[in-house]
Amino acid sequence: MSGLKDEWAIMNWVKRGNVRSKIWAILPVESAAVLPRIDDSGHWEDFRRLPAQRFAGHDAAAEAIAADGFCFITEALAIGPLVN
Repeated sequence: MSGLKDEWAIMNWVKRGNVRSKIWAILPVESAAVLPRIDDSGHWEDFRRLPAQRFAGHDAAAEAIAADGFCFITEALAIGPLVN
């Protein structure tokens, strides 16, 4: 991958009333993948974007993204520190 394909978006499922949930996912910014709807009262929100290689769980996430187009991640990985 090169260019913008190396940029990933961390997404959070936002419940009714704009309340963040504990459900997080990551996918390439330019991906055609569609994240699954959790229920009818919420939506996915772009939490932050980062270079793919700086994501702490890069290798496992890259494997899941290659297979499914996205990867569910833990909250600790979503909001945690980046790899140098």
